[in-house]
Amino acid sequence: MSEFGMKRLSELSSYSDIVSPSAAIRRGMHCPLFGCTLLMQKMERTAVVILGTEECGFYSKEIMKVMRPDGYMEAPVYCYALEESDIVFGCEEQVLDLLREICRRDEPEMIFLVSTCVTELIGEDMAGLVEKAGEQIPARLLYVDADNFKQNSHVDGMSDMIAALAVQMPPYSGLRQGVNLLGDRECRWQDTELGRYLIRRGIPVRAAIPSETSKKALEEASQARLNLVLDSTGLKLAKEMEAMGVPYLLFGKYASPHRILRAYRDMESALELEEDPALEELARETGESWQRLAALAGGQKLIYSNSPLISFDTCLMLHQLGFEILACFVISYNDMERELFPELKASGMDPYMSLLTDFSRTEELNQALRPTLYVGRGYKDKLDKLGIRMLSPETALCENGFALSRAVAEEFCRACGPDEGGR
Repeated sequence: MSEFGMKRLSELSSYSDIVSPSAAIRRGMHCPLFGCTLLMQKMERTAVVILGTEECGFYSKEIMKVMRPDGYMEAPVYCYALEESDIVFGCEEQVLDLLREICRRDEPEMIFLVSTCVTELIGEDMAGLVEKAGEQIPARLLYVDADNFKQNSHVDGMSDMIAALAVQMPPYSGLRQGVNLLGDRECRWQDTELGRYLIRRGIPVRAAIPSETSKKALEEASQARLNLVLDSTGLKLAKEMEAMGVPYLLFGKYASPHRILRAYRDMESALELEEDPALEELARETGESWQRLAALAGGQKLIYSNSPLISFDTCLMLHQLGFEILACFVISYNDMERELFPELKASGMDPYMSLLTDFSRTEELNQALRPTLYVGRGYKDKLDKLGIRMLSPETALCENGFALSRAVAEEFCRACGPDEGGR
């Protein structure tokens, strides 16, 4: 273990060996409740009830204040703040009163009841509460067992909340048609490269979760022929739906044009489609966008915190182009990165590795290692003083496939080009 409390890649035997340098469970942005609150904004006619402490409610509203400054107090996010008497005697009736009031006020189709550290530690009968509520309120109550005290990432909260939607999907044994898009949370799927491809090929999209989670869409989701997992947050639901007879493919936000092309070809094979020759040209153009970066890579060292693309695939691409990767952070364990770990190990790079991005730790690394480029969100004013450029590629968040990879490559070219400080 280094002086930074982080291991280098060469010291890791498996993907699961990547751990957080801090054993503390931090409140705020890394809490699964943060992910549940963020995700709720992507769902229509939905409310969220957090069963926890006053602090749980406070941080949830603070997050809403940042994300929706004009109407955060009206957002349907509620917290039942447990008191000592609730912990001793239970709070079932009081929570049922709150749920009835939410139904009267907001008329939601669904209400997510989210557990917290307190309810899990005291063993509150959440299943019994959900069953009783189903007899008394018109909305469908979905329990989110977020394992808060076992997790330390808002992404895990999103995954648990999306997976809770499985109970809305009835069994189906008929002819399966179309696809579901799981983890689709950035924009309208119709406006993305993959969406345009599906429309052009006549492939119906039954549900785009969580961006389109109407009752009708969820009821039809189990009729799909294939689930396309666009983001790691959709993977837990994909595995639950596999038991319903709907297989899944990973269609992640890859940097490599070869991996993107393979994802398209795997989808075409699963849906028994003829190969689209236009994809070869898109792969070539995307590869050229990354290759332009190779001429700018000499002497460039970077710390990778996050970007819209899959972390390991981005670092592999940058390493192949000539960048030195000093440190790489993984926001949450997921299969998309797990499958790339052997390739990362064999690549010859040896960055410091960590689960989660800790701003205090990245600040320490930037001070000590002095990279030329920091990829991710951070304290730009401090980085400027250190002569470190910050790149937070977010101009194409509402894209996927080759279009997203190409847009990120172009942002790297701009950040590393002579117009950026002459370096």
